[in-house]
Amino acid sequence: MATWWRLPPLKPPAQVNRARGFVVVADEVRSSSVTGWAHVWPRSPARCKSDTLAQIAAAMAGQAATADEVSGNIQQVDQAAGRLLEGPRAVNQAADTMSKGSQALSGNTARFRLS
Repeated sequence: MATWWRLPPLKPPAQVNRARGFVVVADEVRSSSVTGWAHVWPRSPARCKSDTLAQIAAAMAGQAATADEVSGNIQQVDQAAGRLLEGPRAVNQAADTMSKGSQALSGNTARFRLS
């Protein structure tokens, strides 16, 4: 079903209707320069539903991208923490090796004194 609007010359229907307190939401607007009437085809419910579904799909895609980015950031933090822990582990291993070497040297020094 179409709605006819009487429009002043050279003004789109949205401007005229905004002055009246509402805006036309339509799939198509045609005006006649001869009569000054505009024919407005309203948006179908199916089109509105598909627009809503498209907006929901876009929002879900955005959330999925954000979740992937957060997951990647968590992995990077985990890897950085692992690299930070490698240093103290290496220091502990070196300290243990030096302690064993020191004990061996101390034992060899004690044997040398006894002989």
